[in-house]
Amino acid sequence: MSDHLHLRYNAKSFLWGLRHLPSEGRILKMSFQEFCVAGYKMESFLSCPIWYVRNIGIKLIGAHSLVEYEEFLKLKCQDRKEVPIIRRNALRNIQTAGFQLNSDFLFGCLNDPYWEVRSEALRALAHNSTPADETTAKLVNKLFNVERSSLRETNLEVLMHYVASLGIFGTSPRAQEALSLLAKHGNWLIRAQTAIALNHLCRRFPDTAQQITGVLETIDPQSDGIHPVFLLKKTLAHTAASIESSSSLAPLSFIDLSQGWQP
Repeated sequence: MSDHLHLRYNAKSFLWGLRHLPSEGRILKMSFQEFCVAGYKMESFLSCPIWYVRNIGIKLIGAHSLVEYEEFLKLKCQDRKEVPIIRRNALRNIQTAGFQLNSDFLFGCLNDPYWEVRSEALRALAHNSTPADETTAKLVNKLFNVERSSLRETNLEVLMHYVASLGIFGTSPRAQEALSLLAKHGNWLIRAQTAIALNHLCRRFPDTAQQITGVLETIDPQSDGIHPVFLLKKTLAHTAASIESSSSLAPLSFIDLSQGWQP
């Protein structure tokens, strides 16, 4: 393992990387056996001074679940001298089956200056965290600056993932209190995602239905855009109906901004 952690770049590996840049698609489609038979070595990719080639190596680790590189990937996630996209992809590929993740490591990734790393860390937390008061408190403290009564996170997409996470694994009453504040956010997309998160929270804590319904009624339904359907109003109506029916109407999922604001 120590050899994986002390890779050095050189001119020879630079030239090797230039020759293999066009081969990414073919290499990623190979089985690991085919990869080895073809004479490729992981270190050749991971030690290349061309970041795009190193990125191929990161993807290969995830594609083939090479657990012996787990520590290497974790170090890449935290290496601020590395290209931000590689930090993001290292975190994305470490979530492959067989790789070990814990909440302390993922919470550390929330300090990354690159927004996509923070988004990826929140996705991982949502998929790997067990609902617990301690985890909820850490998430809320990461999101809110209590002394200044403000949000620490300013990136819209990362904030959307924070909101979603509170609904997926947050515990009441702390998550509910945080979502009640987010329900007043100036951006209608945050308010819409908050309604969805409240729906998920209510499913896990049915005794909060009356209180959550009260919060929903305070959400400003006005939204921007020229879409013929008022998505926020639609989201609020769906959430209210889902809470009332308890089980027959499933909550909406995450509002993926890359898909055109469709909840």
